[in-house]
Amino acid sequence: MFTAIVTAMLGVTYLAWAGFLDLSLVYLVPTYWVAQVVGGLLLGAGFVVGGYCPGTSIVSTATGKLDGLVFVLGFTAGTLGFALAFPLVKGLYTAGDIGTQTLPQALGIPYGILVFGVVLMAVFGFMGATWVEKKMAAKTIPATE
Repeated sequence: MFTAIVTAMLGVTYLAWAGFLDLSLVYLVPTYWVAQVVGGLLLGAGFVVGGYCPGTSIVSTATGKLDGLVFVLGFTAGTLGFALAFPLVKGLYTAGDIGTQTLPQALGIPYGILVFGVVLMAVFGFMGATWVEKKMAAKTIPATE
């Protein structure tokens, strides 16, 4: 997912810089930062506990895996539960309203600096993940002679 976000961000950035895309015409949804942080943490925790994201859980279910089905039923129940409980959590849903702001606007930094920072974060994150995978593989797989 992070690769897709970075790829889309770079594509939009380059298209705008080349004059093919007017970013002022891109629709922005209002930002409710408290609600988005809480929702992101809940979704992230569910993905970690379940071991799936929604797309992979559906594929897993389609191939007959029971854990995928349980995950699909779980996120379906969560979605239904949220819809039914919405009147009770509406205050949280709209908490942290800062209007329609982009991340560079909210942080007060130039768009290009943010893009560069996210690209660096991706590069170092992938390098770190590769390093961890190699270290873990070395500990779990006996070396062959």
